[in-house]
Amino acid sequence: DDHLFLEVAAERVNRAADVALCAMHIMTSKNMNKRVFIDDVIDKIVLYTRFQLQNTIYPSYDPVYKEMSKHKEGYTGSMKKKRNQGGGYMYRDKKMTKLYSKCNEIVSLLSDLLKVQLMTDTTVLHLSTLGV
Repeated sequence: DDHLFLEVAAERVNRAADVALCAMHIMTSKNMNKRVFIDDVIDKIVLYTRFQLQNTIYPSYDPVYKEMSKHKEGYTGSMKKKRNQGGGYMYRDKKMTKLYSKCNEIVSLLSDLLKVQLMTDTTVLHLSTLGV
């Protein structure tokens, strides 16, 4: 039952990434009308990408980002110690790698969009957190 739930959730996340990519490709195409640049859509894409990077992708690549259970291992002091506990190579499935490449492309397209379109301060602030 949990496996089915995870499959459905992963499929929804993947579809959302596809939708964000589609919207970004439309907005960054040449000679696009200014009415296509909807601040709310851009902001939602930035928030979605930031959420996926921080809560899905980074934890799968770096154990420092994983939440440590207080009941099992307790507090682990330094980042170096957390990385060592995570083991060397961590298994990453194809879905995670695909999501990472989609988020990478979204960030790249957002940087292209930033060059051609003025954005609100809030959107620029959210965009700046992607690079950190």
